[in-house]
Amino acid sequence: MKYPKDTYRLYESEALIATSMCVRIALKEEVDIEALKKAANEAIKRYPYFAVEVSLDEDGAYTLQHNPRPIVVMRKQGKPPLLGSEQTNRHLCFIEVSGKLVYFYLCHSIAGGKSITPWVMSILYYYVEFRYGKALEGKGIRKAGEPFLPGEIEEPSLEMLTLDPPNSPTPFAKPALMLADYINGLLNPFKRRPNYHVYEFAQSDVLRLAKENNASVVSLFQILIARSLDHVLAKKHKVIGAETSHNPSNDIGLPYSHLDLHSMVYVNFDRERLQSELKDLGTYARSEIKRQADPKYSHAALRPLFETYAKLDEIKGLKEKRAFMKKNSPSRGKSARHSTFVCNYVGQYDWDELSLYVEEYEIVVDGHLVFEITSIGEKIFLSQMQLLATEKYVRALESEFDQAGLSYVHKGPFPKMLPKHLLPKE
Repeated sequence: MKYPKDTYRLYESEALIATSMCVRIALKEEVDIEALKKAANEAIKRYPYFAVEVSLDEDGAYTLQHNPRPIVVMRKQGKPPLLGSEQTNRHLCFIEVSGKLVYFYLCHSIAGGKSITPWVMSILYYYVEFRYGKALEGKGIRKAGEPFLPGEIEEPSLEMLTLDPPNSPTPFAKPALMLADYINGLLNPFKRRPNYHVYEFAQSDVLRLAKENNASVVSLFQILIARSLDHVLAKKHKVIGAETSHNPSNDIGLPYSHLDLHSMVYVNFDRERLQSELKDLGTYARSEIKRQADPKYSHAALRPLFETYAKLDEIKGLKEKRAFMKKNSPSRGKSARHSTFVCNYVGQYDWDELSLYVEEYEIVVDGHLVFEITSIGEKIFLSQMQLLATEKYVRALESEFDQAGLSYVHKGPFPKMLPKHLLPKE
């Protein structure tokens, strides 16, 4: 690829929904905004690939250049500013504060949950130092002045991908799609009410239930979500499909890549299968995830994406490039594969002493029936994103939690106000 991979998804920004993300953190004490501002601008020294702004080159292509201006930390005041605007010092990231809550906003083109989490941890590490005058041991925390980790700043290429096809491709099962919800959620101003709910669990309860039913954390929640939708969706739909992001950084030799690299894993739940015992479903879902985590699957998923980007490099003009991606993006169009819902798990991170200062840690993205699982200390969180102000999906899911004997604390709904982008024009 001719340009940093971070730039290519920008051509699709705001085509349908906001292509930004937010990490929402609740601290145990009210935020000292000045200490947080100092911490954010100290931590960014370790993550220069997030300290960038977008410009256009002579071919009308988006490119990134270093942005030396400070990372903006501001009080939360309703609708957030545009990423890349003067209000954010032209950065593709900024932070808002409200009481004990901290909102880390970032352009989704330049990071995903796996790569933003270490950055957030570094900010909080410095925050504790500046706020309380306490230097934590911070083992595993990436600190200013430390060298990059293997693959952290390297760019991927087609040459890294194998040509070997997957051993057993996953059949396309035509799962139920939430088309009516999406039409109303995207186009109907009377129905569109983007919001999210948060569920908090004791990590020990989730791990116990997963172990008892031969499941993993993500497959357990997949099953419970699919079962909840089985009570809501019309019976004409024979399959409820779960989609989970798999990070293939290790598969292509870039284990600590900061890029939002991902291939999708699909678990198809036949409506009859969902009546099976939880343990049988756990065995099935976990085995499907494990099978599709094979590098051959992720390589096969990345290849058409990288090939599309290579073709985009040959096109001149911003308008022409955006038109090309609208027509040819592998994530859209007739060849794109979609599921009933998306359920992702960032994975386990060792927050160590930082967990003593943090009450909650969730990821919020745009979309409908998108679920993000995060964990910190003794807690696991599930955020549920919706485009509509409806309680039917929440009630159905809570019923499944109750039936499985899984205790939870429910918070929300909260308005989902994610920033859009201000990108340069020709």
